[in-house]
Amino acid sequence: KHIPVFGIHCRTTNRTIIHIADTKERASLFPFLFDHAQEGSLIYSDKASMYVNSRNNESHIEGLNMDYNHLWVNHTFEFVNNLFQDIHINNIERKWRSLKNFISHTKRGGMTPEILQPYIDSFLLYLSTNKDFYFDILFHIFSVLSNN
Repeated sequence: KHIPVFGIHCRTTNRTIIHIADTKERASLFPFLFDHAQEGSLIYSDKASMYVNSRNNESHIEGLNMDYNHLWVNHTFEFVNNLFQDIHINNIERKWRSLKNFISHTKRGGMTPEILQPYIDSFLLYLSTNKDFYFDILFHIFSVLSNN
């Protein structure tokens, strides 16, 4: 079973937030997005149907009449907008690839949200800390556990 996971990467702070969602529908994703993106933010996405109406090429985000600007790239044709190089989502796409590598393919079978969440939490800790500090913490934990 596929578990919908939604992520936000802030280009200003370089912070990443990853959330296990109920569904891939706007009703599930947008509240999370708006809880974490300041009003007035510029939001970049791909052209997935949850973000953009493909029939009229209009943003569902901007259609909510909130104070957000939304730009997207159509991955059918390109991964970085040819005219405006800032329009891409390569940062979050790289995080997805890294998260998948963080969870080996042998562990992904039979995954449930309860099993996945600790992996996401560990991955986000790994991203947000100095790598030596992260390994020092793990070394300390293993040392304490082996002495008990």
